[in-house]
Amino acid sequence: VITTESKNGPLILFLKDMEKSLILNSDSCTSLKHKLEKLPDNVVVIGSHTHMDNRKEK
Repeated sequence: VITTESKNGPLILFLKDMEKSLILNSDSCTSLKHKLEKLPDNVVVIGSHTHMDNRKEK
């Protein structure tokens, strides 16, 4: 889908909170790295990391 859509113009791919998925499965991490390396030059990848705040509001 990404390769097809990127033929129409530049594309931004946002990967939300990927660390949780990748840290538990090294095969997923290797697979994702391989796929990211093959993306067309006009695709920008942005990844995010969320941090749970365990403090309670007063």
